[in-house]
Amino acid sequence: MARTSRIDTLLRLFVRLWPGVFSYILFSMSAALALKEAASIYEGVPERPTGEASSDFLAVVKGHVDVADRMTRDRKIKAIQERAKINEFFQTMTASLDGVTQEVMDELSSATDALSNQIVEHSASVAQVEREAESILREAGEMKLPTQTVKAIRKEFSRFIDAGKEMHSDAVEMYYFLLSLKAELDPDANVGPSFDNPDELKAYLDAELAD
Repeated sequence: MARTSRIDTLLRLFVRLWPGVFSYILFSMSAALALKEAASIYEGVPERPTGEASSDFLAVVKGHVDVADRMTRDRKIKAIQERAKINEFFQTMTASLDGVTQEVMDELSSATDALSNQIVEHSASVAQVEREAESILREAGEMKLPTQTVKAIRKEFSRFIDAGKEMHSDAVEMYYFLLSLKAELDPDANVGPSFDNPDELKAYLDAELAD
């Protein structure tokens, strides 16, 4: 207890004597934490609906769609919040005489690397679901399941794939946000080309990861 009290007293004295230094350190730490949070938002992909074609499988796909939709919505909200934090922290730091610390720049690079890996993972997951959906729907047709059931399964698979594509697009948007921030802070940094086509972006990221 006495040790904690002494540390608290010293901290209060430090803040009183050097408020600008303390604020700068605090903003640097907060910026690094916000970048870590941004890099973790799109970790992991929605669990894919798996199983054999049947009338019961429709409920399985619907359950996965609900989870994917909720995950997409929650991650979208989290991304908006973290982008706002990052913008605020970096604007404050760049306005100071000391600028952005190297530690924060390193964290920014780590975040963009993490996002590039996640984009590839999300893209691969969507492609796999599309293949699995076609296989299950083909199996459903061969099993002579009711036409309405097959249509319903196809519709739910489409909803799941759409959620996956939206999440992938959101991850790409975060990736470009971090890249533009990095380019603004370090004009000499090699942030790579820009892409309008998601397939071209994926091909570029695949090539980068293979190096």
